[in-house]
Amino acid sequence: MVISVLSDSGAKVVGGKPYYGEAIGVLLFDHRRYPMIPGEVGNACSYDFPVRMKIVPGLDDNPYPLIYGEDGELVPEVQIMVQAVKEMEAVSCGSIKGCLARPSRKG
Repeated sequence: MVISVLSDSGAKVVGGKPYYGEAIGVLLFDHRRYPMIPGEVGNACSYDFPVRMKIVPGLDDNPYPLIYGEDGELVPEVQIMVQAVKEMEAVSCGSIKGCLARPSRKG
């Protein structure tokens, strides 16, 4: 739902997300539990700006996942990541940092 209001200055303000203020979203692996000191991606103190963290259920720590399966379709863990990105984008974040980076197709 999009809500429009007129501010005190007369400007039209449009919105409808449940919260605001986090420019960056960080997606984290499921089942990853270790002390994350400042500097680690999973420690909010590592950033000089507000971030929103989201643990992605079902996304296990695989540093070199395939992106596409034998059938040419995205593998399930990539589908999970894509869904998590869409969810985070829908609620507030415009830029999202994920953890899948290695393509599996040669080009």
